[in-house]
This record gives sequence, structure tokens and C-alpha cells, in this order.
Amino acid sequence: MRMVSMGRAFRGLIASCQLLVAAAPGLALEAETVALPGNRPVTDFELVDDRELEGADGEATESYYSAREVAYLVEATDLPLLLISPRGRSIQRVDPEKLSKDAGGVSLEAGAAVEPLGEYRDGYGGAMIFELDGKEYRLVKRPPMVGSHSREDVSKRHRRFAQEAKGYELSKRVSLRSLPIHGEETVVTVYFGSWSEYSERVVPKLMRVEDELAPLGVRFEYYGLPDPPSTDAVVQELGLNSYPTVVVRVDGEEIGRVSGLPLDHPEEALWEIFAHPSPGGEHRPERSLKRE
Repeated sequence: MRMVSMGRAFRGLIASCQLLVAAAPGLALEAETVALPGNRPVTDFELVDDRELEGADGEATESYYSAREVAYLVEATDLPLLLISPRGRSIQRVDPEKLSKDAGGVSLEAGAAVEPLGEYRDGYGGAMIFELDGKEYRLVKRPPMVGSHSREDVSKRHRRFAQEAKGYELSKRVSLRSLPIHGEETVVTVYFGSWSEYSERVVPKLMRVEDELAPLGVRFEYYGLPDPPSTDAVVQELGLNSYPTVVVRVDGEEIGRVSGLPLDHPEEALWEIFAHPSPGGEHRPERSLKRE
């Protein structure tokens, strides 16, 4: 109840500021800046990959989201630091001096000054449309990554993947470097959805596994699926019904695939496939590997 009251009070304060500025155009905006909701630090802004800002001239655009504040923090080279709040449909300018970054997101200090810049309007597909200095901007959902992509492409889209891959600790129950790799070409294809939360958790782990298997000559490929994935011809051809799914092929022939919970520990799942290959099983159902 207290948080609701504080939120209402904050929105009321923003509205009052906007009315005051409209009534007195010559009034300095600095006199009407307000503090962040609750006048407390906001430490849970996390980098998000499903939003992009259309209309920004600069290429370096990053978006962060705070689940606690239900707000986006948008950073672009040609714009001020913006706080976009769906609760009040408000667009606010944030003092960049009050911002600090870490590996996975950003934090705002208590009392970070904000300057009301107006409200956004809703657009198709959940777009947030607003104007600054006579120019229109749209914060929109990114379309899914579809088709074959390199690891670099995936990492560029999901910027936190590289850091998460480095931080993933491989299971000590298996040794990937000791696997017997047969055949001239071994390819691990990761079929994933850039829109899938589980894919976001698993793909960085698979990147860490890729680093471990690279010295053995194992090559990884990444195939993005549309939403819904059932419309994709490759999904239909392979009979995929869970995402992500990892398929292992040796010299073009599938020797195994895995999806679901076993991918919580992909190094163990892939070790099982390499240790017990099943040639010619490219259309069999994804196996659910049991962990001891």
C-alpha cells in the first residue's frame, strides 16, 4: 500500500511540474526537477535485448529495465539519458552523473535529478512513441533473430551473453577435452529463440562449452527461430518441438540431439551424446537425459 501511494504521489508531482511549465514558458526547468520514485537508489536496471530505439542517429543504443520500478532506462549517443515509465507513460531526463555501470546493468543513485519531457503514446506491437526537439522516436520490440547466425551475431544482439559465458562453471563430473571425436567434421547446431527466456539462460552456457570443444575441432552454429517457431521450414523438417534444441552431426549425419532440462548442464548432455552416439537418429524425439 505504501509503494502504491508513493507511486501515485510521484505521478502527481510529475503532472504538476508539467502543468506549471506549460503555464509559465519562461520558467527554468531546473526549478521543477524531481527525484526518482521514493527518492531512493535504483539498483536493478538490467540490460535487455528485446528493445531498440528507432529514430536515434547514434549507433550505440542500450536499453535497461527495472522490474521494481517498471521502467526503462535508454542510453543513446545523440540523446539525453532517458527514463521511460509505463506506469505514468512518462519520459524523463536523468542526470548521467548519477549513473554507474557494472557487468550486467546500471544503477541510479538516490536523488538522481529527472526532468519531465512529456508522455509517450502507444503504437503497434507495444511501441512507445514520443517526440524530442521535434523528432519522433519509437522504443520497440526487436524482431526475432531468424536463420543461421554466427556466435558474433548472437553476442552482438545479446550483449550480456559473453560475460555470462565467461562466468559459467563447467561441471566437474565430465571432461569434454577427453571426448573421443570421430569424423572429419563435427558440428553442433543450436536451435534457439531470441524471444525465449530459457534460450537466454542456456545459450551463454553453450558458448562456454563451445570454447571448451573448439580445440577438438568441434564447430558450433546458431539457428534463430521465429515466433511462433512452427512456421519455420527447418523446424518442420527436423520435427523440433522444444526450444532450444541442440543437434550434433558428424560428417553431416546426426548422432544425437537434446533439449529441455538437460540443457541446464549442456556440457553433461553433450558429453552423453558424444560418448553414446546414435547414428541415423536425426528424426527421433529429443531425449531427456537423466542425471545421477
